[in-house]
Amino acid sequence: EDVYAGCYGSIRFNHDILGFSRIASDSINYVSSHDNLILMDKIAKSDHHRSFEEKQNMNATALAMILLSFGIPFLQAGTEFLRSKYGDHNSYKSSAYVNRIHWSYKHSHRHVFDFVKELIDFRKSQKIFAIEDAEVIKQAIHMLDDIEGVVRYVIKSPFEEDENKIYIAYNGSGKDKTFYVDDFKIRIDGALYYHDKCYIKDNILYLPRYASVVLVKNE
Repeated sequence: EDVYAGCYGSIRFNHDILGFSRIASDSINYVSSHDNLILMDKIAKSDHHRSFEEKQNMNATALAMILLSFGIPFLQAGTEFLRSKYGDHNSYKSSAYVNRIHWSYKHSHRHVFDFVKELIDFRKSQKIFAIEDAEVIKQAIHMLDDIEGVVRYVIKSPFEEDENKIYIAYNGSGKDKTFYVDDFKIRIDGALYYHDKCYIKDNILYLPRYASVVLVKNE
């Protein structure tokens, strides 16, 4: 319920999903800021046994949740290309080597950067994500049946310029998932593994572990 509340701009969505905000723009959405561990270091510490491919998808999916949620997205510089501060959780007095952005990361992790850029472009292209009014958001969102470890919902935009329906799904589990998606098409593939990608066959979506996806359908 807390995750869904964040996705919906922390509004009071229903009796189970209770946010703190009156309007979505009261919610500043982030997963990493200047204090404490930067996102990739937090993932490395909490799931050190995972492969690099899984960790990069965790990082990318976390940022997808920020950029596709209602409210105001906040990104810490460098998280879009897996920046590390080498496990330093309190770096205000640490060296410039720890705190500076190493731009070589942008080159070596360009696929993550390009994914985040695509998310930003998509958000800016869809007027629905700028909506603040809680009632409009509630009318636009259709929640889907629970699948263990998966957050998913459909946004039906009232704006003609937007995609008519936007299906958003995040697989936060360590298992690949499949589910029915009813003639939607993949718009943004958030499975950044070197081999496994999202795909749809016979209206069944395959969503790899720790991955995200944006689907669209116009009716």
